[in-house]
Amino acid sequence: MSNDKPLISPESAGYLAQIINRVAASFDVAALSNEEAIEIYMLLDRLTETLWREHKRTLFLLYQAMLQRLGLPVDDEPDDDEPEGSGGDPH
Repeated sequence: MSNDKPLISPESAGYLAQIINRVAASFDVAALSNEEAIEIYMLLDRLTETLWREHKRTLFLLYQAMLQRLGLPVDDEPDDDEPEGSGGDPH
């Protein structure tokens, strides 16, 4: 996906709203079709990538707190190969 495209296209907005409302009502993600699962995954992936790019430090602290709560090892700092907002790969 290109970053110059809108997060949700007008063509898929209604379809995505129906899927999200159905999942939210039942919390039954297993009931999604493969196509629906892909649509949701692509939306969440793009949103997550954008959030990470613009708010890396804040999100890192959140992830760090979640790992600590789970009793898992925690890194001290996020990788700072690129300055925040530079558009690097968050994965």
